[in-house]
Amino acid sequence: MMSQFPHALCITAGDFNEVLTPSIDRTGSQSDKAPPKTTQFARMVTSLALLDPWRIANPNTLQFSCFSTSYLSLSRIDLILVNAAMIPYINKVSYLPRGISDHAPIQLQWQLPYKIKSARPAINPIWLNILDNFTTVEASIKEFTTLNQCSNQILPFWDALKVYLRNSISAEITAYKQQAKAAHSEPEQQVSQLDKQAANLQTPESLNALREAQEKYTDSLRQKAQHKHYFSKINIYEHGERSGKMLAHLAKVHSTPPPIPALKDNNGTLNTDPGEIENLLVTYYTDLYSTKLQASAEDIRAFLEPLNLPSLPPEYREYLESKITDIETQEAIDSFPQGKAAGSDGIPIELYKKHAKSLTPILTKMYEEAVLAGTLPESLYEAAIVLLPKPGKDPQLCESFRPISLLTADVKIYVKILARRLAKVIKKLVNPDQIGFIPTKTTVLNTRRLYLNLTLVPNNVGNRAIAALDIAKAFDTVEWTYLWCVMKQLGFGPVFIRMVQLLYKSPRATLRINSLCTSNFALSRGTRQGCPLSPLLFALAIEPFAQAVRIHPLIRGYEQLTTTEKIQLYADDTLVYLGDTGQSLTALIELTVEFGLISGLNTNTSKSTLYLVDEHNNDGTGEPFPLQITNKFTYLGIQVTLPITKYKELNLSPLLQKIQDKFRTWETLPIGPTGKIHLIKMFILPKMLYILWHSPTRIPKKIFTKIHSQFTKFIWGTSRARLRLSTLMRPRDKGGLALPDIHMYYLAAQLTHISPMIHRELSPPLYQLWAQATNCQGAPWHTLLTKQKNSQLLPIIALQRSVISTAHKLIKYTGQPPQTPLWHNATFPKLAKSNPPEIWRSLEITTLGDIWENGQIVPFLNLHNTKRLPLNQWLMYHKLRTALTANLPAASLEVNDSPVIDSLLNPMQRGMLSLLYKLLSKPTYGDTELRSRTRWEEELGTISDDQWEWVLNTPLIVSFSQRHKLLQLYTIHRAYYTVQRLHAMKVLNSPYCPRCKTEIATLVHTLWGCPQLRIYWDGVCEWLTSKIPEWGPSDARKCLLVLDLNASLDLHTKIFITKALFQAKRILTLHWKDTAPPSIQEWKKAMEDLASLERTILDKKGQMLKYIQIWRHWADNI
Repeated sequence: MMSQFPHALCITAGDFNEVLTPSIDRTGSQSDKAPPKTTQFARMVTSLALLDPWRIANPNTLQFSCFSTSYLSLSRIDLILVNAAMIPYINKVSYLPRGISDHAPIQLQWQLPYKIKSARPAINPIWLNILDNFTTVEASIKEFTTLNQCSNQILPFWDALKVYLRNSISAEITAYKQQAKAAHSEPEQQVSQLDKQAANLQTPESLNALREAQEKYTDSLRQKAQHKHYFSKINIYEHGERSGKMLAHLAKVHSTPPPIPALKDNNGTLNTDPGEIENLLVTYYTDLYSTKLQASAEDIRAFLEPLNLPSLPPEYREYLESKITDIETQEAIDSFPQGKAAGSDGIPIELYKKHAKSLTPILTKMYEEAVLAGTLPESLYEAAIVLLPKPGKDPQLCESFRPISLLTADVKIYVKILARRLAKVIKKLVNPDQIGFIPTKTTVLNTRRLYLNLTLVPNNVGNRAIAALDIAKAFDTVEWTYLWCVMKQLGFGPVFIRMVQLLYKSPRATLRINSLCTSNFALSRGTRQGCPLSPLLFALAIEPFAQAVRIHPLIRGYEQLTTTEKIQLYADDTLVYLGDTGQSLTALIELTVEFGLISGLNTNTSKSTLYLVDEHNNDGTGEPFPLQITNKFTYLGIQVTLPITKYKELNLSPLLQKIQDKFRTWETLPIGPTGKIHLIKMFILPKMLYILWHSPTRIPKKIFTKIHSQFTKFIWGTSRARLRLSTLMRPRDKGGLALPDIHMYYLAAQLTHISPMIHRELSPPLYQLWAQATNCQGAPWHTLLTKQKNSQLLPIIALQRSVISTAHKLIKYTGQPPQTPLWHNATFPKLAKSNPPEIWRSLEITTLGDIWENGQIVPFLNLHNTKRLPLNQWLMYHKLRTALTANLPAASLEVNDSPVIDSLLNPMQRGMLSLLYKLLSKPTYGDTELRSRTRWEEELGTISDDQWEWVLNTPLIVSFSQRHKLLQLYTIHRAYYTVQRLHAMKVLNSPYCPRCKTEIATLVHTLWGCPQLRIYWDGVCEWLTSKIPEWGPSDARKCLLVLDLNASLDLHTKIFITKALFQAKRILTLHWKDTAPPSIQEWKKAMEDLASLERTILDKKGQMLKYIQIWRHWADNI
């Protein structure tokens, strides 16, 4: 129940017969470790997001509610538990003295405010579909523009237009509600009056009038229920077991943002009063966003000028400073997803999307005017800040929250335009050491670079360390004066700088706390988290520090063969490679202090750590290190230490334990197999994929077997598995439920690491490290195609080779890729120990594909004519030819393209991992040959490939309900427990049909063949024939698998027939063991319910035409 109403105020009380904290809630407890049962109780309380208000008010008090005279023990097992939203309204909670009972009463006093202030008066986007007011809004825009066309002040005009539109739509909403209320109350009163008349008169006329009035009243109730469905964010029918908010609430029961029930002040005193909580947070964030800069602009320039920062080329500067166009505004509007919270003006992005044609020119003109005037309209400076708790931090401290700014849609469109422009040029200004929020960059580039630096042996071994720097409140403390100086130093033109400065002229913010808004306060520093432009601006702001580290003469990095590694960054997550812990570390600390003074980005030395790479690391002074020494450190969520083989122990093993705990918590949720699979995809897959993706070592296959075994136990619980694991892992359009195959995902993720070995531009520093690690004459990735013993390679290289080899086996690829190296390759022993001649390398004749064509080695003269290979290389050519055919004749050497390698040869882009996963899993899960198809064909005749493809797709169209889709899968895969199967399982005594009692109850007999079902199926088929003349004769193939439909039927009619036949079969499964068949009326009732639900869903999505096209046959009936 609590899972279904996560936002409601909730109180639950009683004798729970268990304590939450044995060490202080029970006498005689010898340790803090709770017994298993108590742990389960505490885990349940935590999973339901319940709090103990008495313990919050009395954190260390020893008081007990129960005195057991039998055991002479005291315990606090009588509890009142509430959700976080209830905490602010509690005045007092206390235990009263024990009397007759051995349990003390517990008393809770609370007071709800008479009027709860709404956080933001926002227009719900659903109203735009309900009112169907496109024409009205367009007319309002035109009318307002016409009335004010003489105004030269576009900025106040825009603010006024927003107010006008919001008030117009609000007026329409009010009118609609009043009309709906009147339409409902009138038939209600009429029914009440006619009911009294019918009771007194009892005539046929009065009874018929009552019946007609009651039908109208029922229709008004249905419309009222449908209206409520429109505003239901979590529709159980559609979203109950589907990835989304409903399932997230069931699994986590945390609203977003969660309430803040209590906060500690600077003295450590806990405050639960809502007013005190508001004051503490407003004070904290007002101070956080207030400038602390003491350095002058001259001081900042003095720091920046010696750094030799790159300067923006003129053509890029001109592009950034060009006028904003209508096309850019339109593209920015289109780029925003729907369903996001509106800003302080209450106007959702959906309004801009729906009326983009009218609003885009006005917006573009407003932005242009704002740049010239040096200010934005007043409403664009307002933002609401929501506070999201940081994982693992004390939620009772002000600094434990991440402030996310909800900007108005119009300013988000503006900053999106600037961000899209800046993203196209930022690589010209930011060194490849920075990958945070840079287009095409991912975290794995930095973690792989880190592991290569830990694996490779540099020239300066002996005193190495890695400093992991923590920049306190990085995004929130950037000083604006410093930011403008940096942009000027990087060569940005004055116009673009002004375009950015517009956002920071006079910004204001309010805090959204427990659904209430505080008074606004001014901001004078920081880049707003939640603004599309902020990550890119921060990358520019921190680049001078990175450059200062690179050129600092006293900071010595890792001296690799071809490069010196000093620093790598992901936004503010910074690692500095130190060649020594003496002079280099001292210089680094001094630099961080100097940089903090001029930028506001201060390094928190108490939270920054120093990892000593070399075992006997000593700076020789005997002085303590200025940073905390650690034997492992966390970088981008990954636990790092040496040797790298400990990766599984530090990262994967804890995750598997957490997953197991999650499964135990979720096992009691009221969801079926489909919902549990979506839970795995929502919560388990992202975390597991992240750990597997970053792994620098091979993960044994038995780990994945164990994971998949846990999946099976969780999905089916204590019941017998209805569908095989391999069936569940099939794509949804191939007769499965798309359960993730974790091993396939691991291989796909590891394959993406090969892309930076191919494409140098993805990360030049990483490419250089790969080149050193592989010691390859050509591209580093060519080493992966050679035949060498893994013992001769670095473990991280051996991992990539084994992954690509396994991938080729999965897709049944045979032969040699054209990119296979000719030299340094044990596949060709005579060339394995020699380097390619310089002339061959310069002419790029180094791989098998360079000398192979049409199934044979290219003749020497062809190489001479096409690639200009000198004639004096004929001896080398002959040696090469001999080496290739030494073990195998040339005719048997198969050279063909590898789909895996072809995918990797394309530059790394979003979706690469999914593309590789589909490629690897297609041979295993993409075929249409299933055992169930053979069994269907034995009973119903041959089913063609196209027909079977249609059958496998039917679960996608039978219903929006995930449970209905699963039932259709049960039919396809013959997974139902028929009477025959139950008899074989020794659950029933007889295998015969309970209806006819003459034939064995197979699946086809139970769903179709039983003579007792003829009346039922005849009724269904006669109705279909009456509405769809092309229906034709009825048989088992058509009614059970929706096969052999008339080719003239349109797709929408086929979908309707599929839905109708599914409901007919579903009704039969509800009466599996009944002796009598179901009635045709039950099928019609199920169809009416389905039609009503689908109408609501499609109308809410603005797809009413689709509903009419599919359900037009049924609409005629009702």
